[in-house]
Amino acid sequence: MEIEQKLSNAEILERISNLENSISSMTKDLCFLKQNVINKKSFVNETTLNLFIYKLINKIGYDFTLRSNERNVVIVRQIVSYLLYTNFSDILSYKQIGKLFEKEHGVRGQDHSTILHAVKVARDLRSNGDSLYETYNDIIEPIFNNHFLNLNK
Repeated sequence: MEIEQKLSNAEILERISNLENSISSMTKDLCFLKQNVINKKSFVNETTLNLFIYKLINKIGYDFTLRSNERNVVIVRQIVSYLLYTNFSDILSYKQIGKLFEKEHGVRGQDHSTILHAVKVARDLRSNGDSLYETYNDIIEPIFNNHFLNLNK
């Protein structure tokens, strides 16, 4: 049994108006999101990313981009990878993040699977409240936020 619903012209026009408003609102949201990505691309580039890496090296006191399996070196790379991925995954691939760990003298950077693993490990350490993670994150995250928030002004 199908119930036929008759709408008045006024009700039809009201529904059309509501749909147009919804479409207009979604279009504005999409434009805002697109502009946000464009803004990110304008200030997240190789120079600003490398400057961030060098600021961290100076603050921490050792070059965490060098090949090393020492836990304190590895965890810094993992946290940096995690922060870059969670904040810029819309414009930076795992491969691009890995290239940040290359050195001018030919040391190979981290490949995409290593960065993928680093992001997962950092996420797990963060959720488990790992004390070494928290110690380094307390140093790294403010530098990260300060560096990239200042660039966006």
